Amino acid sequence: MAITYTLTLSSPLTADEVAQELLTIAQEQDLLDTSVPADDLTRDGKATIHGTWLKVVDEDLSEDDPVADLGIRPAVSVFFRYKKEGYETQDDDLTKMVASLLKRFAEDAVLHFEYDSIWLLRRNGELLVNDTTEEWTPSRLALLPESFGRATLKFPSD
Repeated sequence: MAITYTLTLSSPLTADEVAQELLTIAQEQDLLDTSVPADDLTRDGKATIHGTWLKVVDEDLSEDDPVADLGIRPAVSVFFRYKKEGYETQDDDLTKMVASLLKRFAEDAVLHFEYDSIWLLRRNGELLVNDTTEEWTPSRLALLPESFGRATLKFPSD
């Protein structure tokens, strides 16, 4: 079973616009080749040099979406699906890309693992990082774009 993390943004931007920003970020971090077009990220997705598959989609704004239960209106989601080995490197890459996206977009956002665990939540300008997630090493926390708080983050239905 593939491990997939999702960053859902409450953004006025389209998936195409977010994909262009993500592509720029991934290329600046040498995770994607400069020949990759942005529409690869919105069609079939594209794997980084470390094997993390990236895909960007517009959300359908369903009222029963668990992200909406957090007070976030889902508009665009970015999927990060890991290959079967090298999880630590892929966690580092994920953190770098998400931190860069958060720096570029001020909107509400949630990074979660399959609606089960929440890694981070930004709502109304306040960034919270899950204090029960072992993945938040000091070096990954240092990448975050702003001051943040720590809290136990769960979906309301948990």
